[in-house]
Amino acid sequence: YEVAVFLPAGVGTTRNARYWTAHAGTFNFRALNQAAYANQWVVLGTYYFAANNTEYVSLADVTYEPFAFTTLAVDAVRFSPR
Repeated sequence: YEVAVFLPAGVGTTRNARYWTAHAGTFNFRALNQAAYANQWVVLGTYYFAANNTEYVSLADVTYEPFAFTTLAVDAVRFSPR
């Protein structure tokens, strides 16, 4: 599946959103500059999922930016068969 996240306009200002995708017994990491997108789907990658109830996409709230300086946008995750 291709995994994508929706980033609404004017919400996410972080330049270091840290996404983790757990799939098929492994994890993939992707850092994303949310400030560069407005009302767009952004692809995190294409992964195999085993459908074993241990798989997920998460967004960490640790950006390594100054405290209360930026915001994270969390809206929707899309899984598209490939």
